[in-house]
Amino acid sequence: MIEPVERIGTGIIYSKALVPLLAEKPGLFDALEIEPQTFWQTQSAIKGPFKPNKQAFDRISGLPYRKLIHSVGVPLGGTRKPNREQLGMLKALADQWDAPWISEHLSVGGTPHQSAGFLLPPLQTDEGVALCAGNAQIFREAMGRPVALETGVAYIKRREFEMSDGAFLRHVTESADCGILLDVHNIYCNHKNGRFDLDRYLSEIPLDRVYELHIASGFEFEGHYIDAHDGRISEDVAAIARQILPELTNLGAINYEVYETFLMDEGRAFDLQEVADHLHELWTHVPERDQGGKATEPSVIDLPLAYASKQDAISPPDWERDLCGAVWGGNLDSRPFGSDAQGIALYNRMISSFRGSLLVRALPRLMRALFLFHGRDVDLFLSGYYSACPPELFAVPEGTAFVRWLREADPDFDPVLGAMASYDLAILEMAHDLRARVVEFPFEPTSGFEALVGGRLPEPDTERLWELEVIPDPAFIKAVDNAGFTS
Repeated sequence: MIEPVERIGTGIIYSKALVPLLAEKPGLFDALEIEPQTFWQTQSAIKGPFKPNKQAFDRISGLPYRKLIHSVGVPLGGTRKPNREQLGMLKALADQWDAPWISEHLSVGGTPHQSAGFLLPPLQTDEGVALCAGNAQIFREAMGRPVALETGVAYIKRREFEMSDGAFLRHVTESADCGILLDVHNIYCNHKNGRFDLDRYLSEIPLDRVYELHIASGFEFEGHYIDAHDGRISEDVAAIARQILPELTNLGAINYEVYETFLMDEGRAFDLQEVADHLHELWTHVPERDQGGKATEPSVIDLPLAYASKQDAISPPDWERDLCGAVWGGNLDSRPFGSDAQGIALYNRMISSFRGSLLVRALPRLMRALFLFHGRDVDLFLSGYYSACPPELFAVPEGTAFVRWLREADPDFDPVLGAMASYDLAILEMAHDLRARVVEFPFEPTSGFEALVGGRLPEPDTERLWELEVIPDPAFIKAVDNAGFTS
């Protein structure tokens, strides 16, 4: 039996940049969807421990909207089991906000010991179904409420030994008794990129299990149409939503995704009213519920666990090891992905871009000094780090790993760069524990920072060192409270 979820209406993914826009035009949406891990801090995205930003969550609690929770840190498509500490924190938030359901990605987040740097497609075989369904059941039981699994975007082809994307989703959700977060833009990308036929996909998935829709935008890039969350809803995506909405008898919400950097870009127009009007128009296509919202029998379609070439299938651990190795370093020697050079290169570039943004966020003075030091060769320099060290998902461990790599790669590490690295790391560590640090500089710190701002490297003083005590004053603590930690 499929239990109905509460009907909420329209919403938008929450970010700090959204708050002033909502204040100007209150009441545009019914809900805010929060990605909790973007407000957590940790030294390890896999092991933890995880520190929630209580002040940020208290501010979100005070906003006059229903709260939905979209987890982005416990992907359920791989061999890594859901982290119990994260599950407990998610459950506490869901209880605090009375969230009617909670969603997570049906994706691979890496290997059991290392993050992938991007959400990757899971292995779509019978072994993959059993693995994903088992993870989803752990997640659902821990949450104590309905769970929706998000349909992902995939920039690689489906292997011949895999079942179709629609059959896979159906088997996982039925085995785990979960709902679906149908990301319309993700499946549009997969259709545009030739991974599957959209009509066939929609005919295979259990539409009566769809609790939520995501609507977003994208653009063409290096031979692929990518999921970019960068602006207006395209008419193609809206048309797909209108096509399927009359069949979504258990839909609870339609949510719009846009990246915070786009909201903050003053050079690009963003009309929140236009987005809200578009979502409200889509909501008019949602059917009325029958039977007073009672549980319904799920639809049944015979989709056997069948694929073209079973003898070439690999195990889930081998799948995620080889896929992660390919997207980290562009290694195409592994058998399953040798024909996917373009898609692997795209993943590699997007992961590098994300890691670069984390480094700029975590180590702003060091990164500025590196650009001044290396000039146009800085990208080549950074690629050496990306190849040598797998990615992190949080700013603190990524920044720490980068500084460690710099110092190990060059025993004669430039003292100016070393001082900037130590200072930035002190700020990162202080944000975690609010303890003061002392940093040594081979130049007078104030004039050195002024030189950086002016686009010059500080001149080292060979005769003396300066010490600077970094103290977490109230302004710093407020800045930490207002910050997200993963993007």
